[in-house]
Amino acid sequence: MKKRNNHIVFSFSFKALAVCLFSVLIILPSCKKEEEKIIKNYYSVGILSNEVLSYTNLKSVVKVRFFVLDKSNADGLVRFDINGRISLSGDYSGAIDSLKRITTPEKGNYSAAILMSNGLDVTINMNGIFDRMEPTVRKIIHGSLPSNEILLAKVGDKQMPIELLSNGFISNPGETDQIISQFFHTGNTEAFDTLRLLTAIDSMLDYLNAKSTYENQHLFIFMTRRKNYWQEINLYSLMNKALQSKVICHFLEFTEPYTWSNNNIHGFLERLNAGTQGIYYKPPYSFDYNYDDGELPMDFLQISGKIPEMMQGGFDCFEVVMTLESPSPEFYNGCSYTSGLRIMLNTDFEQETVEVPFNFFIK
Repeated sequence: MKKRNNHIVFSFSFKALAVCLFSVLIILPSCKKEEEKIIKNYYSVGILSNEVLSYTNLKSVVKVRFFVLDKSNADGLVRFDINGRISLSGDYSGAIDSLKRITTPEKGNYSAAILMSNGLDVTINMNGIFDRMEPTVRKIIHGSLPSNEILLAKVGDKQMPIELLSNGFISNPGETDQIISQFFHTGNTEAFDTLRLLTAIDSMLDYLNAKSTYENQHLFIFMTRRKNYWQEINLYSLMNKALQSKVICHFLEFTEPYTWSNNNIHGFLERLNAGTQGIYYKPPYSFDYNYDDGELPMDFLQISGKIPEMMQGGFDCFEVVMTLESPSPEFYNGCSYTSGLRIMLNTDFEQETVEVPFNFFIK
């Protein structure tokens, strides 16, 4: 009888242990996912502007303003010990000369145009692209109005290179909701037409310079990975026109750059962005982050909510000055280059190194 009781106790203990182990196996993945969210879906790290301070063929001194926003800190600038937390990455050697936290100068009210294209050449990950683009557009608009003015435009084909969706600048946010809903309702389709993107950009530069109420002017180019573009305008001429204008061109990567079918156009958008010293954002994580059903990329929502403040000025960010070196003649006037920063982030759960690419243009 005693043996029987011991057997019963042992059997019960084994079952209890099995239940506990099974529970742990279930809980651990969910805990890990919560840990991943802290880094991968709660931080946004991007470039506010860049400027080449001086250069020779072998060396460039570049100033980059960047931000590290923390969703758990009311979208505030992340606080971390900058000593030993940042280093250079990319193809160039060199050194970081200085790093400090700054507040950008106030620029006042602004006029901004948002240039979009609907449809894709491919359907892979289409929903992910529009899940990022639509909420980003909405947050920029609602964060800008009514104090500033916004223009919505769509890139068209050969017959209609550009279409003003808003019939000019808008200051009332209520007017934009139906326009955006209709655009993205019909835009989530596979496309076979050829876009006149360069003509549309050229027209937007003219429109902003001629029609803007404010001197502080911005152009957002929200493109998808199309491959069919008319190239009826010389890229060099269009670049010079942009550099001579007052317009700052911003570029947010809604898909991985390598997925673009037309590398020439994608490269031009990077140069245009770097040359006009605009905001550049390539999410370090969200392209391969495993989102729950109905979950939106928090990093895009985070940065788009801060973009109006970035345009208006008075924005807290980090400013780094670095010297980039090449063993052979590399740096020339009128050319753009890509490098990067490596930033270490910490949470209560994990430590993560974030790669932050940036482009700079010598002029």
